[in-house]
Amino acid sequence: MTSDDEKKQPFIRLAMTTDVPAIKLIARKSFERYVPLIGKPPAPMNANFSGHILKDTVFIAQSEKKQGSVLGYAIVLQRDGEWLLDNIAVSPEAQGRGVGSALIAACETFLQKRGVQRYHLYTNEAMEQNLTWYPEIGFVEMARRLEDGFSRIYFTKEMVPKSVDCNGSD
Repeated sequence: MTSDDEKKQPFIRLAMTTDVPAIKLIARKSFERYVPLIGKPPAPMNANFSGHILKDTVFIAQSEKKQGSVLGYAIVLQRDGEWLLDNIAVSPEAQGRGVGSALIAACETFLQKRGVQRYHLYTNEAMEQNLTWYPEIGFVEMARRLEDGFSRIYFTKEMVPKSVDCNGSD
C-alpha cells in the first residue's frame, strides 16, 4: 500500500447483508487477541451481524467508494431509550489511519440528525487501547460492572450541537 493510500479518508456507507463475512473477519482479527486476557471470546466475536444490519444502524468503512475493501465497521443502536455504540472495530492492517475516527464521525452525524445529545458505549477492561482512545475522543468513564462474565467499563459522550452561522453568510 502506498503512502497516498494511507492518507485517503475511508468511504463510509451503510452495511448490507453481503458485508457480513467481511465484518465477521474484522471482528475476529480485531478481538481474538483478547481471548487469552478475558478467558473467553469478547462479545463482538459472537455478535449477530445480520440481525444488526436488519434492525440497527451499521456503518462500513471501505478503502474506495466502489468495490473497496472493508476496513472497519460500527454498530449504533437504541436500547431502553438510550443510544449505544454497540461495537466498533477496524481491521488491524488499517488501524492508525483514521478509520475509527471516520466511523465515529459517521455515527455522530447520524445521531445528531436525530437530535441525540449523548450516547454510550462499553468496553472490556482488558482492551487497554480503547481505554486510552475513548477519553481522547471525548468519552467520559461512568461506571465499571461485571456483566455476563465480562468486566466492562461504561463511557458516555456528550455531543456538541453543530454550530449555526448567525451572521447570514454562507
